[in-house]
Amino acid sequence: MLCQCPEAVEYQKEKALKNVSVLFIEDAAPEKRIGKGIVGILRAAVGEIYSGGLAKVTLNLRAFERR
Repeated sequence: MLCQCPEAVEYQKEKALKNVSVLFIEDAAPEKRIGKGIVGILRAAVGEIYSGGLAKVTLNLRAFERR
């Protein structure tokens, strides 16, 4: 996870996207699922983090927005 070669970075990015899925989308418990718009933000943020555009992202979700 510390290597910065292109293959390692791609692996890290794919692992991060899988984590989004596990935590918030189809692999998540029904009460933890979030809307498509928020999923899009998270996926875009992962891309920006691994391309160097962002260092980190914090989202505060409202309970009623979770689906």
